[in-house]
Amino acid sequence: MHAAKVVPSKTTCGSGANVQHPYRVDNASSRVEKQLNVLPDTHFEAVVAAIKDLGANPRPPGCRKLGGDTYRVRVGSYRVIYTVHDISRRVVIDKVARRSEKTYRRR
Repeated sequence: MHAAKVVPSKTTCGSGANVQHPYRVDNASSRVEKQLNVLPDTHFEAVVAAIKDLGANPRPPGCRKLGGDTYRVRVGSYRVIYTVHDISRRVVIDKVARRSEKTYRRR
C-alpha cells in the first residue's frame, strides 16, 4: 500500500533556500487516493512527483487544456486530470488513470 497523501509543502531551489509552492495541491476526493494506491510501484513515484510539481507550475510544458480550468498531464501511460483555481491558488487533482477510452469521461 502506498502513502497517497499528495500535498507538497516546501522544496529547495538551486540556492538551497526553502521556497513555498505558489499553488496548494489537493485531492478532489478519497477516490483519487484510491487511484494512487492501486498504481504499480514502477509508476507510483513518477505520478506522485508529477502531482507535486503541479504546485510549482500548474501548467507545465506538455500539459493539455481539456476545457474550462481543467487540464491533464501525461506521466508515462497514466494521465493526471486536474483543475486549476488561480484565485485561491489551488490545484485540485480530479483523477489519476491509465490512458483508455474511459479516462476522460466525467464521473
